[in-house]
Amino acid sequence: MLNKKLQQVSVNLFFSLLSTLYFLLPNAEAGADTAADFLKLGIGARASALGEAFCAVADSVDAIYYNPAGLARLKQKEVCAMYGDKREDTARTSLVYAQPLQEWEAGGVLGIGIIYQDLGEIELRDKSNQPQGSINPAEFAVIFSYAKKYYENLLLGGNVKYIQRELKKIKAKGAAFDLGLLYFPQIPKSLNLSGTGLTTGLCLENIGSKIKGDELPLNLRLGVAYSALNNLTCSLDVNQHLYNSDLCWNLGLEYRYSLLAVRLGYFDKGRQIKGLSYGFGIKYLGYQLDFANLASGEMEDAEDMNRISLSVSW
Repeated sequence: MLNKKLQQVSVNLFFSLLSTLYFLLPNAEAGADTAADFLKLGIGARASALGEAFCAVADSVDAIYYNPAGLARLKQKEVCAMYGDKREDTARTSLVYAQPLQEWEAGGVLGIGIIYQDLGEIELRDKSNQPQGSINPAEFAVIFSYAKKYYENLLLGGNVKYIQRELKKIKAKGAAFDLGLLYFPQIPKSLNLSGTGLTTGLCLENIGSKIKGDELPLNLRLGVAYSALNNLTCSLDVNQHLYNSDLCWNLGLEYRYSLLAVRLGYFDKGRQIKGLSYGFGIKYLGYQLDFANLASGEMEDAEDMNRISLSVSW
C-alpha cells in the first residue's frame, strides 16, 4: 500500500513538473535562432525510415532520443550504433546503450548515449582572401537516461544532456534535460485484432541553458502509435518547436514479415526540411541491421541522407 502511494506521488510530481515547465518557459519571437540544432536531427535508421515518428513506438534503445520513457520497455541490455551522412559532406554518428537494473520493473532502466555531428572541413581565409588552412568543427551531446514502469499502462523517463560545440579554438558548452512518458490506453478488444494496441507518448525536449546567447531547440513532441496486427504498426508524431513557432508532423508505417521489416515515412522539421523516408531492417536472434533513406525534400541542391544502424540485445 505504501509503495503504491509513493508511486502515485511520483507520478503526480512528474506531471506537475512537466506542466509547470511548459507554462513557465519564456516566449520567443517566431523564427528565433536556436543553438545546437543538430539535436533536431534524430538517431537510428529504423526511426529515421519511419519519418522519425517514434515517440509512441519507443520500444528500442533509440527511445533515448525520441522518448526516454520507452527505455522502460526493455527487458534486456541493448546497444545500437548508427552512421548517417548528412548534406554537404557532413556526417552524423550515434552510440546508445541501455541496461535494465536487476529487478526490471522495480528498479527501472538506465541508459547512456552520445550523438556526434561532424560538420565537415571548412577552409579559412584572411582579410585578403588568402587560404589560411582549414578546420573541422563538430558538435556532440552526451546523454544520461533513466526510465521506470510505474503502472501497467504508464512509463516515465528522463534525460540529462551535456552539449558541446567546437569551432576553431572556441568551445561552447551547455546542459539540458528531457522529460517523457508513455501511456497505453485501454481500447475495445474488437479493435485490437491481435495486435499490441494503442500507445501514446509525450516528450518535452531540450529544456536548458543558452549556448553563446542562443536558446536550445526546445520541442514538445506528441506521439500516437497503433498496432492493429502483430506485424503492422502505424505512427504519428506532432512536434511543436517552441522557439520558432513551427508546428510539424511526422508519419510512419512499418510492416514486419518473419526476419524482414519494411518501412515508409514522412518527416517535417520546418523551414523546408521535409520529405519522404523509407528503409528496411533484418533481425536475427539478438542482432538487427537497419537502413534508411531520407529524401532532400524541398531544399534546393540538397542530397538525400542515408543512415545505417546495427543493434545488439542480450
